[in-house]
Amino acid sequence: MPHYDLTLPDARPVHIRINDQALTISIDVLLIYTFDLAGRLFGVFDHGVNLRRGLDGRVLARKRNANNRRTRRWLNEDETDALLKKMREDVAMTLGALTAALSPPSEMRPALEQALTFDYDADLQRFHHIYRPISILPPDQYQALVLQASEGCSFNTCTFCALYRDRPFRIKAPAEFEAHVQDVLDFFGAGVSMRRSLFLADANALIIPQRRLLPLMQIVARNFPILPAGLDAPARRAWRSQRPRGMTGIYAFVDGLSAERKSVNDFETLRALGLRRGYIGL
Repeated sequence: MPHYDLTLPDARPVHIRINDQALTISIDVLLIYTFDLAGRLFGVFDHGVNLRRGLDGRVLARKRNANNRRTRRWLNEDETDALLKKMREDVAMTLGALTAALSPPSEMRPALEQALTFDYDADLQRFHHIYRPISILPPDQYQALVLQASEGCSFNTCTFCALYRDRPFRIKAPAEFEAHVQDVLDFFGAGVSMRRSLFLADANALIIPQRRLLPLMQIVARNFPILPAGLDAPARRAWRSQRPRGMTGIYAFVDGLSAERKSVNDFETLRALGLRRGYIGL
C-alpha cells in the first residue's frame, strides 16, 4: 500500500495513500479527500463536515449541529463548483510536493494526475446516457453498483409514492441489458473497486418472470465475481483478498404480493446465481 508524508508549500502536512479501492489525500488531518481509482471524487471530510458526491453530480453535506443533532443538506451549484475548485488546488499542490520530494516520481503520481484532470462534465453526461434516474435504493445499498435490468415500477399505483410516475415499467431484453452492463463497466473503469455489491434495479426487478429474469442474472454472474454463499468468515476474507473487485452479491426490490409468484425453487436458483437479499416494499 504506497503512502507518503509530505509538506505542502503553505506548510500544511499531507498524507497520501492508495490501495486497491481508493486514493486518499489527508491534509492537516481535518481535510480528507477520497477518490475512486478512476480519479472521480467520492467524498470529502472537511473539518467535521462529511461531503458525499453522487454520480449525478449532487453533493450532500452532513454534520452535527451545536445540539449534536445530525443535519444534512444538498450543496447548491455554486457551492459544488467551489468545492471542486478547492479540491483541484489542493491536489495540484500535493502533486507538486510529491514531485519535488521524490526522484524519480512516485507510482502515486499517475493517480494524482488522474484526480487532478478528471472531467466531471463529461462524466455527468455519460452517467445520464447510461442510466435512467435511480430514484431510490435501500440505505445499506447506497454504494452498490446499480444495474438497471428494468426501468420504473411494475406496481406504480401507491398513493404515497411518485418516484416512477414519469416512466412506464419496462424489462430489458438480454442483448440490451448486456450492453448496459458493459457501458456501466466502461463508465466506472477502475473505480468499480469501490463498489462492493450489485443492485438489480429498478423498483421491483424481482417481479420479472423467471424465464426472463434468469438470462439477465446469468449476464450479471458472467461479468462479476460474486462471493459464494455459505462461506465462513476466514473463507470470505480469503476469497475477497484474492478478488479485490469481487462483489458480495446481488440485491433487489420486490413487493410483497409479487414475491409469492416465485417458488422456493425459483429463489434457490436465483441464489445460486448470486441473489443474496430481496427488499420487500410496501
